[in-house]
Amino acid sequence: MESIDKKDLPKEMQALKPAEARAYVDTQAKLRVEIQLKIQKLSGEREKFIAGKRKELTAKGGAKTLDSAMAEALTTQAKVKGFIQK
Repeated sequence: MESIDKKDLPKEMQALKPAEARAYVDTQAKLRVEIQLKIQKLSGEREKFIAGKRKELTAKGGAKTLDSAMAEALTTQAKVKGFIQK
């Protein structure tokens, strides 16, 4: 922290003493880790929700999702062009 020029620091850190700045950085680092863990947890929950909805749609035999429709269309085109054996 001592090697960084005060003017290069965020305004809230410019007035802090080196020990206070280190404590501030440590606090922010811990907060960042907590936020990243929360993001990972929510992302996992989102993936489970999406997988459940896809399964629900296919079980009903209803509407296709965009990604499944595109994959089917690409597979059909690849077969026509000879990229995939029938």
